[in-house]
Amino acid sequence: MVENVYTAEGAAAILMKSTLQTVHRYLVAGKIKGFTVGRDWPITETDLHTFIEGSRPEADGSGQET
Repeated sequence: MVENVYTAEGAAAILMKSTLQTVHRYLVAGKIKGFTVGRDWPITETDLHTFIEGSRPEADGSGQET
């Protein structure tokens, strides 16, 4: 199975409230897994979804964010 790969620009569009600069900071800090190819930062769909799931507030079952 072939996995989708996004550019940093594509990831910023998916994250909606993040700018390209923010995505680059996350990549450099290791918050989003990615790798460099020249000056580009390809991000796999799996790594992007892992970041999204990890950045959601966890619910404690009470319906309120913790």
